[in-house]
Formats: sequence, C-alpha cells, structure tokens
Amino acid sequence: AAAPAAELGSAEPLLASADPAQVARGKDAVRAGLKADSPDARIQAVRLAMHPAAGLLPEVAPLLDDPAAEVRRAAVLAVGPAPDPAAAPVPPEELFRRLTDPDAEVRELAVSALKARGLDWCPPTPPTGCNCWSIWPSTRTPWPTPARGWSG
Repeated sequence: AAAPAAELGSAEPLLASADPAQVARGKDAVRAGLKADSPDARIQAVRLAMHPAAGLLPEVAPLLDDPAAEVRRAAVLAVGPAPDPAAAPVPPEELFRRLTDPDAEVRELAVSALKARGLDWCPPTPPTGCNCWSIWPSTRTPWPTPARGWSG
C-alpha cells in the first residue's frame, strides 16, 4: 500500500483549504500514507495527521505497534499528549504499553506523554512486563513516592 510522495506532499495545502472536497482529498492522502510501505512516508503521514483539519489522530494509533521504531516514536508524539483526557486519541493504557517498547526513545516519549496527561509514569498497578525500576533512569525524575504525588 504505497502512497506516492507527491500525494503526501500535496496533502498539507489540501488540508488547509476552505473547500471541504479538497480537505477530504487531503485526508485520503494522509490515510494512504499511514499505510505506506515506506517508514518515511508513514512518518510524514503521522505529521500530517496532526493537522487540525485532518482529525485523523485516532487512525495514527495502530502505528504505535509499527515495526519501525522511528514510526512508533512519531506515533507516540502525535497521540500521546492530550490536554483533554476525554478527547485523547488513545487511552492511557496504550501509553503504558509503550513503557516496555524495545526502543529506549519510545519509552522516554511515552513517559513524557503520560506526564503531559498528568499521569504517573509508574502506576500503582504497572502493565504486564513493565518494570518501573528499569524505566526510572530514562525519566530523569525523582523516584515517585507519595510525597511526590505517586498514588500507589
């Protein structure tokens, strides 16, 4: 499912258009890019999915499990921070699952996203396979304790 680079390249101006038909074409290009064979195209599509007119962040969520670490990083950056938890494109559990990602940068981005959501990066009941002690050094924060706001 390859999305031509030119198609993705034209998506941003289409998304910025006042014409709903043009915006729809831009969204179609981004959707195709999210399924592209090329990791670079998928990353570009993730960036475009973040455009306010796109409304495609929920469609980025499957890329949290992408085989390419750089695509997973882009996906966490796109769907992780959510000022309004009710409108978050993915639930916090999806971010907690990233704490066991084989890529250290994905784990660090997940910690940052959880913090941005006002959540503790080491929940009282960590996800299966999550070892808070092993993640803690990458958080560059004091070990969570009740005095520091840890609820556990």
